[in-house]
Amino acid sequence: MIMNSGSTKPVFFRFNDVLKDRPDRDFHIHTNITDGSSSLEEYIEKALSLHLPEIAFTEHVRRSSPWYHSFVERVEQLRESYKNKIRIFHGIEAKILNLQGDLDATDEMLDTAELILGSVHRFPDSCLQGFRTMDALPPSAFADSEFRLSLAIIKESRATVLAHPGGMYIRKFNEPFPRNYLENLIDLASKYDTAIEINSKYSKDVLFDVGMFSRLNPCISPGSDAHTIEDLGSVLQFMRSMQQRL
Repeated sequence: MIMNSGSTKPVFFRFNDVLKDRPDRDFHIHTNITDGSSSLEEYIEKALSLHLPEIAFTEHVRRSSPWYHSFVERVEQLRESYKNKIRIFHGIEAKILNLQGDLDATDEMLDTAELILGSVHRFPDSCLQGFRTMDALPPSAFADSEFRLSLAIIKESRATVLAHPGGMYIRKFNEPFPRNYLENLIDLASKYDTAIEINSKYSKDVLFDVGMFSRLNPCISPGSDAHTIEDLGSVLQFMRSMQQRL
């Protein structure tokens, strides 16, 4: 178990423990403050109807995001209003910018956020391996670039969670991220106290290696990557399907 300092930060549990008796959390939610279509209040009410004990709002940020302070203030106001009903966290999803581990977030954001999802959403020039764009990369080179950037998130950045590992590869090629890469990421994450996200939007059930996760048993952060209230909690069904396969 990874326990973050501070009483308002989430606690991450091991994969097998989550499947056993802690599946009802959603730590990856986007609201209409950024690219989602539902409000903070709508998500909270939906979470209550789903009997979720904890949720985390993890907006996409850039270093230039001017709304960050008001977002944090509003979440903390709502946390106080709903304190006897549900635990609410505020966090960020920030993309990796380079192999040195720099995230597209300010130091103030990284200091303030209660949950930091580090994600791969684009490849810098240093990872294009001679190709003009990431879309031109063949599968092997694409996987290698995403793997190296994911390593930088774990080893060099301030992220507390590696978001949707291999997700870009899965989306582009509709096949599992190479097993050796994923196994290496999971193994390294444990050494660096980084949680691995179980993301039901990217990792479709047919592409998820339940046996490997159960064997390596990393700390995980469950997330629906919700952009609407209808998305909220989809990771619950995803993880319940895993329970049936163990």
